[in-house]
Amino acid sequence: MISTLWSYNPKETFLQAGCYVIGFMALFCFADIRPQLTAKKLVNLITWVSAMSWLLLIIAPGVAALAEDLHRLNGIMIHCQRLALLSGTGLLLFLTLEVQKMRTKEDRTSVPFREKMRVLFFLITLLATKTRFFTTIILAAAATLYYSKVSPAIKFLFVATAIAATCFIVFESNFISNLYDRGESKDETLSGRTTIWVKSIGMINAKLWAGYGFSTFYSDLTSWFFSDYIAPHAHNTWINAAFETGIIGAGLMTIALLTGITAYIRIYLRDKVLPTGALIWVVVILGGAMGVIYGGKINPFVGITLLLLMQELMKEATGHVKQRGSSLFRHISFSLPASSRH
Repeated sequence: MISTLWSYNPKETFLQAGCYVIGFMALFCFADIRPQLTAKKLVNLITWVSAMSWLLLIIAPGVAALAEDLHRLNGIMIHCQRLALLSGTGLLLFLTLEVQKMRTKEDRTSVPFREKMRVLFFLITLLATKTRFFTTIILAAAATLYYSKVSPAIKFLFVATAIAATCFIVFESNFISNLYDRGESKDETLSGRTTIWVKSIGMINAKLWAGYGFSTFYSDLTSWFFSDYIAPHAHNTWINAAFETGIIGAGLMTIALLTGITAYIRIYLRDKVLPTGALIWVVVILGGAMGVIYGGKINPFVGITLLLLMQELMKEATGHVKQRGSSLFRHISFSLPASSRH
């Protein structure tokens, strides 16, 4: 908010910063709800969003997927990376809840078949987006979660397979490149990202400490990057943050993200159970290498990750949280299956 004082576009800065403040205050209204309950509601909601995305592909394929010979699913999110992050969030939250049940012996019953199919549904949706970087880190997070709960013999097999796969990647780099190829012409700029990074860093040096003001990247400041396109953001969390709020703002953001990691580590060491939002928090940070989740305008993934962290911290501070939550929360979310209402 303070960057409004020197912003290139004070009105936009004040508006977007105000949205952040209002959103942050709204999250506090749900901070005393169990994070597991929030995760279950989110999994149900993401299931519906994924289903509607496939339905839109049938009704309006020109809207639900990219048309330029890539056949990448956008769905109702109208952006491949957003849908990838959303379906990946659903996948990781669902798997985390199942691991929590196993570790705490909260529920000894087997997972219903329809719930197992939900994992497959999230996975298919994720792969259909063909977002190479986000898909890789989400699947790596899921593999890490699976590794944590299997027997020592399976862990040994898992490590041996990972070593063999690493060797294969090293010696067969062309095969891996072709596997990740989406049919586009070879682009050494990573779909224009490196061009944006180089030009953004050049502008950052001109206003190193305070930047150009929050939410100013998508403006005529950067219109010269490309002849017919204005990039909506820097496609990198730290470059975007440094561009808009300087190295001071980027540094404060980094401290906040690392504080979240230390909080989740502390909770895990105390409870010996993976916190509900831990994997999503890590994925969001790693995803910042190729996109902007934190460090820019508020978006749904900022809300999801902050809410889950707030709820974990509230649970830690008070020792108890509401089991059912407010009536508003129940009405804005889809109802849970009977097997998951406990």
